[in-house]
Amino acid sequence: MIKGDTNENNRRNSVDGLMLTVGGGVATAGPFEDASAAYERGEYATALRLLRPLAEQGDAKAQYKIGLMCEEGGDCSIAPLAVRK
Repeated sequence: MIKGDTNENNRRNSVDGLMLTVGGGVATAGPFEDASAAYERGEYATALRLLRPLAEQGDAKAQYKIGLMCEEGGDCSIAPLAVRK
């Protein structure tokens, strides 16, 4: 084997290892995803508790989801406070 080939293989292995390290992280769900999952399980109070801070910060997806919950007959006695600001 030629010495240059060995160096090239080592470099490729290093790059491959770096790509696995950088790209191999664990994906985590954020509050919106957690709220959506709670909503799908029928845990509406939990979904609203998670969505409300996002809606108050101006997150349009959270505001929309709260609106859907209200339209579908959920307890939205406090929800208007989340989207009014």
